[in-house]
Amino acid sequence: MDIEQKLCILHLLDLNNKPLSKDSAHEIMISLGLFKPLEVELILSDLIKSELIKEEKNMLSLREEGLVVLQFFRDRLPLPLQEILYKALVKEHPSTQWQIYYDEQKQRLYLNYEKEEENLLSLDFFLEPQAYELIRNNLSRLEDKDFTELKMFFLNK
Repeated sequence: MDIEQKLCILHLLDLNNKPLSKDSAHEIMISLGLFKPLEVELILSDLIKSELIKEEKNMLSLREEGLVVLQFFRDRLPLPLQEILYKALVKEHPSTQWQIYYDEQKQRLYLNYEKEEENLLSLDFFLEPQAYELIRNNLSRLEDKDFTELKMFFLNK
């Protein structure tokens, strides 16, 4: 496996600055033409096994060890490639988006609404796993209008 390919994945997770779905990471890497589908799986598996990244419920995040490795070897990742990764991430995750993450161990639901990389809303709820399962499908359908409605609700109170 190519070191540059591993650094690409570490850099992508660092750019994202929050857990990224395994599917999104897979799609981005394949769309860049640097990876074949099987290579992505092998590299992700190797990075997880070596504890540079963490996989939890199909979400990938950069571990502290992975960040240290990336900082040390980032100069081996050409700047044009770093820019390509950034643009691919922005394309995959538009400038306006909802970020939803549930931490089952802490029983916490984290909701963030971002516009052009600025966090406009950040909510943190205690939520039992059974309650999360009941609302999970609705959360995946959040839209921009839902942010506007929440904003109006809080401003009118």
